[in-house]
Amino acid sequence: MRLGIIGARGGSALAAAVECLHQAGKTTDLFIVVDRACGVLQWANDQKFPAREILYKDCSTFSSNALKYFRDNGVEQVLLSYTRRVGEPLIGGLPVLNIHPSLLPSFRGLNGVADALKAGVRILGASLHGVDAGLDTGPIVAQVATGLPIGATAEMANKISFLQKTYLILVWYELVHDFKLSVDINSRSVHFDRTPPTGIAMSPAIETPALLDAFNLLQEKENCYVIHAC
Repeated sequence: MRLGIIGARGGSALAAAVECLHQAGKTTDLFIVVDRACGVLQWANDQKFPAREILYKDCSTFSSNALKYFRDNGVEQVLLSYTRRVGEPLIGGLPVLNIHPSLLPSFRGLNGVADALKAGVRILGASLHGVDAGLDTGPIVAQVATGLPIGATAEMANKISFLQKTYLILVWYELVHDFKLSVDINSRSVHFDRTPPTGIAMSPAIETPALLDAFNLLQEKENCYVIHAC
């Protein structure tokens, strides 16, 4: 399956997730879109992933040009790691999901981690959700959460958020590659097939042992453990 990524800034979580996939013996066929020279573009070039820089003039024009690039390359699903809005015709033409650094519906918008810290939360989370016309209002597919110690610094919170986003990228990858995630473009709804044997609805988690092992090695390297069990 060919997957699309729209990114900006450094792309550290994306790079970490792809490294975990490669360690687990998973192939990646990614097509990258950026709107500026940035860390994601440099990383894509280094990894030999096809990449296109598309100037962001406005949401509609950018979304139209991104959709054309993805369709021309046979992309079937798109994930955002992006700081600007996308909309029609992209979200009406392909399934588009986003990873937001908060436990939605709380702390929507650009500064999810900073806003959560300012509010004094004791639990920091991230959400994988479908993209609709609103601001971080699409249906939630998966979430992760980590307790914050009293006096947690911004540096600590950002490291936790980095690992949470990496984890959710891996969850997204498994869902789309196992054909367990479907997005109804017309109704803007998402459906996934990962109900535990007990029938209790739970947030999807990494299921492949080798991939979970690779993520755990990343946690060990960062000396920060955000996922203890799945």
